[in-house]
Amino acid sequence: MTTQKKSHPCFEKNSLEKTGRLHLPVAPLCNIQCGFCNRAFDCVNESRPGVTSAILTPHQALLYTRIMMEKMPYISTIGIAGPGDAFANGEKTIETIELIRNEFPEILFCVSTNGLELPQYIDEIANSGLTHLTITINAVDPAIGAEIYEWIRYDKQSLRGIVAAQQLIENQLEGLKRAVANDITVKINTVVIPGVNDHHVKEIARVTGELGATIQNCMGLIPVAGTHFADTTPPSKIDLLKARGDAEQYIIQMTHCGRCRADAAGLLTSSNSTDTSLLLSSIAELSDNPEKEKTLSAIATEEGLLINKHLGETEEFLIYSTDTEGQVKLTDKRSAPAEGTEGRWENLAEILNDCSDIFVSGAGESPCTVLETQGISVQIVEGMIQDILQSHYSGESLKRFQPSGAFKCGASCSGNGQGCM
Repeated sequence: MTTQKKSHPCFEKNSLEKTGRLHLPVAPLCNIQCGFCNRAFDCVNESRPGVTSAILTPHQALLYTRIMMEKMPYISTIGIAGPGDAFANGEKTIETIELIRNEFPEILFCVSTNGLELPQYIDEIANSGLTHLTITINAVDPAIGAEIYEWIRYDKQSLRGIVAAQQLIENQLEGLKRAVANDITVKINTVVIPGVNDHHVKEIARVTGELGATIQNCMGLIPVAGTHFADTTPPSKIDLLKARGDAEQYIIQMTHCGRCRADAAGLLTSSNSTDTSLLLSSIAELSDNPEKEKTLSAIATEEGLLINKHLGETEEFLIYSTDTEGQVKLTDKRSAPAEGTEGRWENLAEILNDCSDIFVSGAGESPCTVLETQGISVQIVEGMIQDILQSHYSGESLKRFQPSGAFKCGASCSGNGQGCM
């Protein structure tokens, strides 16, 4: 157990040389598409939000935290900052908070979100003991928001334009109000985009400050190849100083942001070490949860020998288990809901409710979210059914069965490719 440390290095500048943070990359999915975001996993040479060397399950995150708390006893804050959105992966985020809170009850816990699903989870995170929350709010005017956000996915619908921005802003401000009402300290992140929202930062500060946010972090746009704002010139230091100066009459301004990766570890003033990245990657290769009892597994297959079918194309799943001697055996076959069925993935989750995992060669984000929130892990792999399931039930890593090219360096990578997958 750690000694209590009450300073959060992001919220309190005077503590950034003495206390550190540990970000746990347990939230890969995102429910909005920002015009400046192109998330890339697995490149140590990129240092920006949305980048991580690996994705952890909640139980892997607990193991990683135990090790890192021993290595870095000055860590005061555990955070979840992606690489997607914390509440697009709400069940995993809540489970991670609860697991770590049970073992490290005195540590500060912080979550970063775009706020779209925040109202839905605010009661749970308040009850979990969350102390700090960061909401990225880039506009409080839907017309401006429509220039920044390409789409959002909300209430099983894809929304675009002003309608999408309006929904997002409403949820962000409602979540902010309810977080403050629950005594959660709130920071606002704002990405300053010249010619789009740079003139609007003051209004964001006014609105969020009046609702009770404690501090605002104005960050300059990072142009990333392949995004809408790839060719936009980022704001200069003078531009940022002006934006902060206009906003500070309404809310305290943060000036020491390190633009942390989703797997950041240690002090804000230092980058991740190679050892930390290797440790993170090695833990991600372990069994999802060594303590979890494996029950049944659902298989998407074309001919009954290989896992080689996409989730959305599978009409029938083969159900496997192991016998008392650890031998893999086929026990059942179950039909999947037809394409176009209302509530298709919720129905599939009910059909496979006694399965711990589903093995497919590919899957979209939406069905993955539905299935995983129902406790069914989606494993994207290719190969012989027997080989993959033997490894699965033995608690071995399935990384060697994952399709090649699943992760690659982002266009903004400054490295030479060495050490990148």
